[in-house]
Amino acid sequence: MNAFAAAVAGSLVYLSQAPANVCRAVPVPGGTADGSTAVILTADFTIEAIDAHTGHTRWRTKSEASPIALIPDGVVAADWSAARPSVMRVLILDPATGHVRAASSEIELPASVARARMSDGNVQLSAHAATGQRMLVDWTASASRTSGANPGDIDREREAGSVEIDATSGRVISARDVPAPDDWIRATSSPMPYWRNGRARSSGWKIGESRFALEMSTDREGVAISLQRDTAPAVRLLTAAAPTAWLSPDGSTLFIRPGQGKSVPVTIVDVATAARLATIPYEPSATDFALSCGRVFYTSEGTPTARQKATRTLKVVDLEGRPLWSRVVPAPLANESSWR
Repeated sequence: MNAFAAAVAGSLVYLSQAPANVCRAVPVPGGTADGSTAVILTADFTIEAIDAHTGHTRWRTKSEASPIALIPDGVVAADWSAARPSVMRVLILDPATGHVRAASSEIELPASVARARMSDGNVQLSAHAATGQRMLVDWTASASRTSGANPGDIDREREAGSVEIDATSGRVISARDVPAPDDWIRATSSPMPYWRNGRARSSGWKIGESRFALEMSTDREGVAISLQRDTAPAVRLLTAAAPTAWLSPDGSTLFIRPGQGKSVPVTIVDVATAARLATIPYEPSATDFALSCGRVFYTSEGTPTARQKATRTLKVVDLEGRPLWSRVVPAPLANESSWR
């Protein structure tokens, strides 16, 4: 029986234990990670390659570029222009040393990218290997803009594109616009708000060609959270008094906290199967959750003092909540999510 067609009930119900986790490179707060290596931008603006299990540093490269992907022969990073917020270069770093092996010329993206980076918007970048020595860097920009005679009328501006680059030389082969994804469309009449990439959302999202959405309903037991996939019946995940949900940057994992008490843990759910992966303790101020190869990545904000500004720390734990390692990372710039 399809998991999403099964009937479920109860206050905290999962359809099955998760299947074997497929280990692949995914975006994490501040960078990207796979089964062996995490590459992140630290608070002192250094790209650091880290042993994903031990936390030991493998190499460090001074740069303000944001790591966005691991490809077979390199680390891909986006280097944004300080003076022109819609212009970037793509860097390919040697995976063994961190040295810049190739760099593209300046790539000027549409003005919507600048508006998204410098206002209440969001820019997402991803990269993957294509044919031969070529790779594709995909971008999506989302920004709000005022329109019409009424200043309160807000439209959602969305644009997307793809840049093809020679991964050995950095030469830009082509750049084109593509249809913007429809992830912002509300999929249900009663959407459940969730956090993703540091922003509150209530729209559906896609993994491949499948579309997902979180729903909520209220009954005598509390707020019920359900997960819907395409047109299949929604599956109730849990019912709680005051739930909070986070979605990983790649959309594959949900992190749900049933209540607000200090002892209330976070339950990790695989989106594709609605299966429970694990339950870990919650740390106050934790957010921006991601899952990579059996390791949970999240950030937490430190408390500012008279002598020191608030710090943002990337922390990594295993699926039982045991700490593995951490790094201080920079705060996002104006809702930017260039590493996601």
